[in-house]
Amino acid sequence: MLTTYQPSDEKFSNPERGFAVAYDPPWANKITWDFCNSSQENSKKYTYTAWTEPLKVALLQKQQTQGMSLAMVRYHIAEFRGKPLSPEFLNRLDTDFTTARKAGVKLVIRFTYNWPMGGPDASLKQVLMHLDQIKKVLQKNVDVIAFMDAGFIGCWGEWHTSSNNLIGDTDNLMNNASRLILDKILKILPKERMVTLRLPRSKFQYFGSNAKPIAPITVLEAFTGSKKARLGQHDDCLVCGEWNFGTYRSSRNNAEEIKNFLSQDNRYVVQSGEPGDVPDKPSKNDEDGDGYTKNYESCDRVLEIFRKMRWSTINATYNLGSPVSYNRWKKEGCYDTIAKKLGYRFRLINSSIPNHAKLGGLFSMSFKIANDGWASPYNPRGLEIIFRNRSNGRVFHLPLSNDPRFWQAGEISTVNVRHHLPANISPGEYDILLNLPDPKPSLKNRPKYSIRLANKNIWEASSGYNSFLKRIHIQ
Repeated sequence: MLTTYQPSDEKFSNPERGFAVAYDPPWANKITWDFCNSSQENSKKYTYTAWTEPLKVALLQKQQTQGMSLAMVRYHIAEFRGKPLSPEFLNRLDTDFTTARKAGVKLVIRFTYNWPMGGPDASLKQVLMHLDQIKKVLQKNVDVIAFMDAGFIGCWGEWHTSSNNLIGDTDNLMNNASRLILDKILKILPKERMVTLRLPRSKFQYFGSNAKPIAPITVLEAFTGSKKARLGQHDDCLVCGEWNFGTYRSSRNNAEEIKNFLSQDNRYVVQSGEPGDVPDKPSKNDEDGDGYTKNYESCDRVLEIFRKMRWSTINATYNLGSPVSYNRWKKEGCYDTIAKKLGYRFRLINSSIPNHAKLGGLFSMSFKIANDGWASPYNPRGLEIIFRNRSNGRVFHLPLSNDPRFWQAGEISTVNVRHHLPANISPGEYDILLNLPDPKPSLKNRPKYSIRLANKNIWEASSGYNSFLKRIHIQ
């Protein structure tokens, strides 16, 4: 009765995890403004208003064959700093979601009033108006939203260097404006989706602490839709030097304390980011105490960060003119490891399934599944046993109550099934399969949105099912 399964070392795409392609605003031919200068004089020089290029199905599908199921789309809305979003832009936004759905990918979205080198943002009133305007589009298309960067504030929407005082100073980030904006984001985005903040201390301050970490999310708080349970992180300067260019910096100089918080909090919220640029002049002092004053992009260093902070996704196309990090990861041999271990990587260990079952009786089985990835799923995920008639191909679904979001990195989970067979099932010979579909009706029957297990000979690309390699006779 016990069936064991062979692990697979293959790289493959899986929903809501892994390397992600970034769709950034086009770069201006001539830049007349200063780099992230919040002065009013400098803000007036930022007259660039080009929109981010529309998504294309063929390109998204090509990138998916390269193992990428996510696209990071940074919407450049500089044109609307002093006026409402236009109907044309809102339609464009809606069209991008439709394109993503056709292609079989999900989006990580960010809205920013500047991009090339960073420029001014908008007034508090304007930001709140724009958030109200995008509410309907986000709620309509929540099925293909993986998560949302907080965005809007400061350079690149990264919550620093605001020309409209939407954020506080270096140590006290959260002011009244940023609190109101974050409140609004959490209100307009459906509760089943998370919002990522650029700096961990923004989350601390939002919940009343300054530089000292708050208590991390507990298992009882996880995935409840509360504000605390919906706020994750995006570290956009993974290799930028000491403190990851401010990510782990605070007035307490407590980088390790912040990392320990993230290691626990990120068990239940998403962690993403991008490499950033390696500093031209590395520090002579190990200011953040991580043991590195150079080689910030080395495999040894980044693998430990990915593992400890439970990263789910990272920009795969940052600064393609000089992809220092990616090239080093490939040279040192950890690029494929990163591709496979970002997020979850579920592997079936064994199963115990009976050879026979009776109509109207209880069906009992169990299976063990390992998570070899660095994180677990952060969005709702279905789980069901599939009975497929070997004679006519008819499929019957047995939903399970187990939540794969609690299958933690490095752990083995046991699922015990004791349930009546589907009421409408008929006698016959059946294949038994496992399905981890997207729970949204629009995506539930789309194989690209179902989770593939890291085993040999069990994945069915046409159905999105994972076979237990077992048949059962129902009589």
